[in-house]
Amino acid sequence: MRHRLSLLLLAIGLSALSCRAATAECRTAKLEVERLPSLNIPRSGHSVLFLNGELTVFGGHTSGFVPTPTAEYFKDGAWHTAAMTYSHDAGAVLQLKSGKVLLAGGFERNLGIGQTFEAETYNPLTHSFEGFGCLGTKRAIFSALEIDSSQVLISGNWYHHDDMERYDGHSGFQMLKKSSAERSAPYIFRTSADNAVIFGSRDNYGKPMDTIVIDRLKGEPFTIPLFDEWKPAAVHTLSVSSCAFIGDEAKGDFSYLFIVENSEGQLAIARIKNGAFSLLPTSSSVPTSFEGRPITYPTTLVADRERQRAYLLGEDLETEETFHLYILCIDYAAALNEGEAELTLYHTPSASDLPINLPVLTPEGQLVIAGGIDKRHANQNFYPTAAVVLLRMNNEDGQQRGGTLAWPWLAGAGLTALSIALICLCLRRKRTQAPTPTPETPTFSSICMLMEQERPFLNSNLKSSDIAARLDVPVRTITDSIQQARNQKFAEFINAYRVDYVKQLLAAQPDAKVEVLATEAGFSSKTTFFRIFKEVTGMTPTEWKANSQS
Repeated sequence: MRHRLSLLLLAIGLSALSCRAATAECRTAKLEVERLPSLNIPRSGHSVLFLNGELTVFGGHTSGFVPTPTAEYFKDGAWHTAAMTYSHDAGAVLQLKSGKVLLAGGFERNLGIGQTFEAETYNPLTHSFEGFGCLGTKRAIFSALEIDSSQVLISGNWYHHDDMERYDGHSGFQMLKKSSAERSAPYIFRTSADNAVIFGSRDNYGKPMDTIVIDRLKGEPFTIPLFDEWKPAAVHTLSVSSCAFIGDEAKGDFSYLFIVENSEGQLAIARIKNGAFSLLPTSSSVPTSFEGRPITYPTTLVADRERQRAYLLGEDLETEETFHLYILCIDYAAALNEGEAELTLYHTPSASDLPINLPVLTPEGQLVIAGGIDKRHANQNFYPTAAVVLLRMNNEDGQQRGGTLAWPWLAGAGLTALSIALICLCLRRKRTQAPTPTPETPTFSSICMLMEQERPFLNSNLKSSDIAARLDVPVRTITDSIQQARNQKFAEFINAYRVDYVKQLLAAQPDAKVEVLATEAGFSSKTTFFRIFKEVTGMTPTEWKANSQS
């Protein structure tokens, strides 16, 4: 009787969703993009976490589709490179309850070939890695989720056989049982304190699966009626199941959200709670186009449990060179209490150089994308990007979604000019609620925007009067703005940009002569460059280069 009732309720839910899709449209709003300091190393196939207030990236591959055994963490306004024990390109990276991070598997060689067994842990307090063992099955493009008592369930693979195994939280990996269906990047969702389900839409060769079979850590495989019509949507980046958790473990609520798709290409949001699957009621259908441009959603959902919202990254292809980014915001609180989740589609202006990767939620409820696919190149695996962007979603009244704008993880004595510009701009808005300055009113942010977009610092003879003339303001306004925001003289401010540019060139052209790159960046002499580079970074160019490549 209970089973029949569940099927009836599911049918009603599907019918209601179809009615809403035909009569309601998703509301839209603008998505603001703030550019943050770029990574030292372009990378894709990597993972990103927030650890102790530090944005941290792990592994992946860099230019030329070459795995990089490095991590980077953002501290004191700059990215710092740390050497990993192994490279983990398309491997699993999971933050454990202990505070450490488990890293395992990934592609064995350049060009995404083969799989590895290698496993290590990362201690965010010391920024150190320790290799300790190996997986039971070599893997790439797979998933991992911590269950209980530091036990981690692992499943999925790429061009290799799949099974379920467990990490014991110390040093051992143990094969549990054969998977009923071999999958790549499956979802792993907890259904209780000691059980979980595993499912996905793609097999271990990336092909769509006709029948969706759900495995259980404890229990036999099963199927559900929901997956006859709605199948899990394909994910084109690494799947991170823990990001989609919306429940409350202390109350025994193990709930997650994920995206499903029917044969007509319509998308919906599904919920699994303690093993029971259903569609989430929404105020409108999930948009699959905007202003005539089809939208693709390449990542899994990212949930903000504190604010009861979930976010989904989307993209389109306007031309061969430009595209838009989207964030679908799902306010799901009402849907958990017999209401409907409100959907809002945030969209950016047309761009060409924004990174595509799974966003990470900041402690303040913002979204950051650090590195990923660069859509300016057709063969994207060979040309990853080092770009880092902050995505700001504003309501119709201009207020920021996601809480405070303080971003303490950006704070520090070594902040780049752009980071300071963002902080000053946002704090000013929050403190005074003043209208946006007109173009005739010089602000520190407009100076930084000029630096980022036109790079006048590449001119070795650049003077403050040049910037003043470009912005049509007095010279004193330029120097005072920089002094107030950065506590720097004009020359110090410009040289900081030049040092950042040299670092980018060193990462992209490791075999080039440093003196040549310094001249290209606008330094007038070799002596001045070496002195200023060490003042800004604390290292010589040779030391920085060795550290970034280690």
